[in-house]
Amino acid sequence: MELYSFACPWCNEPNELPLDPGELGQEVVMDCRVCCRPIEIELPDQPDGEPVVRGEGH
Repeated sequence: MELYSFACPWCNEPNELPLDPGELGQEVVMDCRVCCRPIEIELPDQPDGEPVVRGEGH
């Protein structure tokens, strides 16, 4: 499984999300591993697309 690395939109600390091909086109919410604030990640419809990361409430 591929890991997607990104910076938290709240504290800018690095985070990782395992990309499951079965979740393409979905939106997931995870907590930052440092500041624990919720992060929305919109997964692309296609395997070669780039996820969209944003803080909830932005």
